[in-house]
Amino acid sequence: MNGRLPPETPLSLSPLAAFGSWGVASAGAILGAWSLGPLGLLKTEVSFSAMLGAILSASIMLLGLLAMGPWASRTPSAWSTRWLAATVIRFITTPFLALLLYSRPPSAEGFLLSVAGTYLLLLAVETAVVAKGVLSAAASVSRGFDPPPTQDHR
Repeated sequence: MNGRLPPETPLSLSPLAAFGSWGVASAGAILGAWSLGPLGLLKTEVSFSAMLGAILSASIMLLGLLAMGPWASRTPSAWSTRWLAATVIRFITTPFLALLLYSRPPSAEGFLLSVAGTYLLLLAVETAVVAKGVLSAAASVSRGFDPPPTQDHR
């Protein structure tokens, strides 16, 4: 090759991986929050509030995932930018809505802790899915790239 970087190849993320991982992690967080009450680890009202917090975070994360559109074909740099924008918007929206609803649930502490925990869990899962898709595309592009020869300056 001529030593220039190759153009970015558009790719789409796996919608099955994106929505599947969101669904499994969301269900785990919601069921985990709910089960703490019947197991006797939390009072029933705290467990219920935690479940509501998990549902709120999961819903906001789903909206962000839908806005990113993992089925669409975009370049890796466009995916990175789109993911970062969705993350920042959700990072602002989630605590705003949680604080707006703070006085509604029976236990505000359980609600807010669950909102934060579920948000971080789903963000970690989504980051892994997006990074895997973008990195695999970047690796396949870089395999066809021959970097310019370096000069030894001894």
